[in-house]
Amino acid sequence: MITHFPLLNARAHDINHLGTLIEGFSGTVPADKGFLDEYQEQLWLDIQQTQVITPSKSNMEPSPEQVKLVKKTKYWRKLVETVGSQLVERFQIAKIKVKDLWHYQNRIFRKILSHTVGVFLNLQNGSKALQLALLADF
Repeated sequence: MITHFPLLNARAHDINHLGTLIEGFSGTVPADKGFLDEYQEQLWLDIQQTQVITPSKSNMEPSPEQVKLVKKTKYWRKLVETVGSQLVERFQIAKIKVKDLWHYQNRIFRKILSHTVGVFLNLQNGSKALQLALLADF
């Protein structure tokens, strides 16, 4: 289920939005290499006990602890990527054509609500939550 989806500026460096994405959250956050910044990772760990887990770049030597955490978070990352792909392919979230922010947000909300209803219906039918293609067969 999608539980949090802030609308952020496009084409900015991912690390600039880290604070917005994890604001009010504490725990472990899996992230991709775009969020790799040791200073900010330590800062958020100290401020709100949020540990940002990012894979190492090819020119970096990961610590044994980091390797373990990245392996544990791969499942979460796969789920996030699956939901993102569903929003792009099935719900055409990348092709929203509107003239103002209000209509854009409204369409985003409706697409996310549709995805949530699809997940709910799959769970009610005893199917896997993210197998939205099964709903088209009814």
